Amino acid sequence: PIPSQMRGKCRNPATADYIEYLYEWFYREFSQEAHLSMPGLIVRGFPLVLAHKGEKSEAELEDHLKRVRSDTVVATLTLTIALLSEIQGILNFPSVSQDLRYLWGTLGEY
Repeated sequence: PIPSQMRGKCRNPATADYIEYLYEWFYREFSQEAHLSMPGLIVRGFPLVLAHKGEKSEAELEDHLKRVRSDTVVATLTLTIALLSEIQGILNFPSVSQDLRYLWGTLGEY
């Protein structure tokens, strides 16, 4: 099931809190943008509005695109490390745990 279907159905409180965290911080935003609901459409369409304003807003458009690029890189890294952590939790490779801790610590600083 998708995270919104799992909300409120977990018996373990720690798992329920984790699912809620993932939903609030990641899934909702990704889903809105992917399905072009109103909030997602606003986020996706904002560069077009800035581009339509003309020369005055070129700096705003560039700043917005840099912010979107940065957010996308951080989200990609976070989801990749989360997936690797899940694989590590299942397969328990001895040398990988320290590397993942280092990556989480580094990512947490940003």
